[in-house]
Formats: sequence, C-alpha cells, structure tokens
Amino acid sequence: MYTLRFPFELPSGQAISGECRIELGDLVILITQEGKRYLVTVEGLESEQAAQGYVAKLWAALMWVLLNKKLAVQADTHLQQISWRPANSHEFMGIPIDDDIDGAIDDSRPGVYPSGKRFLKMGINPATVMITTSASHVGQILLEGLSFPKSGNVLANSKLKGEHYPILMAQVSPGYPWPAACKSGRPSRKSRCTWHTVMPASHWPALRTTTPRSASAVHG
Repeated sequence: MYTLRFPFELPSGQAISGECRIELGDLVILITQEGKRYLVTVEGLESEQAAQGYVAKLWAALMWVLLNKKLAVQADTHLQQISWRPANSHEFMGIPIDDDIDGAIDDSRPGVYPSGKRFLKMGINPATVMITTSASHVGQILLEGLSFPKSGNVLANSKLKGEHYPILMAQVSPGYPWPAACKSGRPSRKSRCTWHTVMPASHWPALRTTTPRSASAVHG
C-alpha cells in the first residue's frame, strides 16, 4: 500500500482547529496540523501510480472546501522526489539520524511513498494564522469534493487552476492588486480578467511570508 502526503497552508487570519479522520471506500483520509502547516494524508492507495493520480482529485476537493468554507488553500501540487537514506548509513545530508529513518521529505510539497516509512522532515514554516475552522467541517466538505466524478480534471485544466483559483481566493482574502476591471464588478472579456465573478476591491488574495527553515522527524 502507498500513502499520499499533501501539505497546504492558509493565509494569515484563517486556521483549521482540531483533527479529522474520514473514510472513503478503502481509503483513510486524515486532516492534521504540523506546526503552522496543515496536512491531508491519504492512506490505503493500492499503488504508487494510484497515489500519484490522487493528487488531482484531492486538489479538486480542496477547491470545493474553498467554495463552501472560504478557506483559501495554498499548496504546491507537484510531487517531490523523496530522498532515501543510503543503506547502512547513520548520517543523511550531513545530519546524524536514527536507524529507523528511511529518508528526507520536504514538508511543504506533496509526496508519495510506501506506507509505514519514517522521514526526516525539512521545510520552511509559513506565516502565523488566527481565525479557526473545525477540522470536522473541513473533512465533511472534503469528502463531498472527493466523491465528485472526474473531479481530478480540475487540476489538468489550465484555465480552472491557473485563472479561476486566484479569483476564488480573491473572494476570501485581502492582498494582491488585481486589474482595475476586476475591482469594479463584472470585467469584460477583453480585459485581463476572463471570469464573471463579482470581486470587490476589498477582497484580494493575501501575500505570504515565511520564517526560517527547520527540520524534524515525521512518521509516514
């Protein structure tokens, strides 16, 4: 069996409280928090290929969460290449490690690996968040999004991911200065904005900040 690890962040002013465990067929999906970052872990995927393909479906489900709970999820959808520890080595990337550490993983990017592996987790901490949403509420809506047929096509569609997602975020977060045509209401098709969503100037996406790099161990 394989596990998909999918970390994500929320803009300043938003947070998810608690943890959640949901079941979808043979899969177990966990929503947890690791420091200032959140994590969706999908366990029970039958192959590495199935786990890799599940990223698109999970992203579509997170967009459904955005529409229903106004949580502006920020995530890298490109799978990382996990660095595995050389056999019989007690040091990895210049860091002394225990024998039960299998490799290193970037905690800011999604990854697929055989279930039960244990990693040295490395990454950059995101900004502090404040306003919370219950993990059980997020889990319920995430489950709805995962149940949609062919929902994985959202990630493959450059228009849906590249153009529409920033506009969904713009409805819940302040930040980037969007084109003037967007601020006034419904932009024309000749403008840089090709959507038809009313977006007040007071609702723009938030800028992200980071704190120094850290490393710690994490169970797979």
